Amino acid sequence: VGLGIFAIGSGFNMAMLFFYPSLLSSTVFPIAFLYMSMMILLMNLDIKRKNEIIQQESSRRFHFYRKAITDGLTGIFNREYVLSHLRKENPPFAVAMLDIDQFKEINDHFGHQAGDKVMQYASRMLTGALRGTDLVGRYGGDEFIVMLRSSGANAFAVMERFRKEIAQSAQGTEDVPIPITFSIGIGYVVDDETPDQMLRKADMALYLAKRNGRNRVCVYEDE
Repeated sequence: VGLGIFAIGSGFNMAMLFFYPSLLSSTVFPIAFLYMSMMILLMNLDIKRKNEIIQQESSRRFHFYRKAITDGLTGIFNREYVLSHLRKENPPFAVAMLDIDQFKEINDHFGHQAGDKVMQYASRMLTGALRGTDLVGRYGGDEFIVMLRSSGANAFAVMERFRKEIAQSAQGTEDVPIPITFSIGIGYVVDDETPDQMLRKADMALYLAKRNGRNRVCVYEDE
C-alpha cells in the first residue's frame, strides 16, 4: 500500500514538474516528505500487526505445551513431565510416591464427582506443602509422585508434615466431610540411577506404608 501511494505521488510530482516547473520547490519536496512519512507509518503498522501475530502464536503454542505437561483434572504436572525431570536431575534428591487411602471407597460411597474434588483438594494441599523447586505430579489414578530437590535431605519431615495436615482436614461435598489420609513412600537418590530404579525404591516404601496400616510415611532402606 505504501509503495502504491508512493508511486502515485511520484507520478503526480512528475506531471507537476512537466506542466508546472515553477512549482518544484513548493510541491515536490513537501509531497515527497508526506509520502515517505506515510510509508514509515504504514511500515510501523505492519510491524505491529506481525508482532501481534507472533505473540498470538507464542501464546497458542504455550497453551498447547502447558496442556501437554499437566494433568487435566488436578492442574498439576503429569507423570511424563515429572519422569523426564527424574532423568535429568543430578543426585542427591528424593522421590516420593503418595496414594490416597481407600480412594475406591470414597468413589463408591460419595460418587466419582466427590472423588474428583478430593483429588483436586489433595493436589492443592500437596503443592502448598512443597517448595517452589520441588515437582509434584499425578502418577495415575489416585497416586501422586513428588521429586524433592531442595527438600531432599528433609523429605521425610516434609511428607510427614503434609500427611498430618491433610489428615486433620477434610474435603466437603454437600455438607458431608470426607476424611482424607495418605500412605507415602520415599526413596532417596544418592547415585546415578534410572527412573525405574528411583520409582522402585519409592514404590516399595509405599507398599510398606500400606502394609503397616496406611496413613503413614515410610522410607526405603537397602537390605
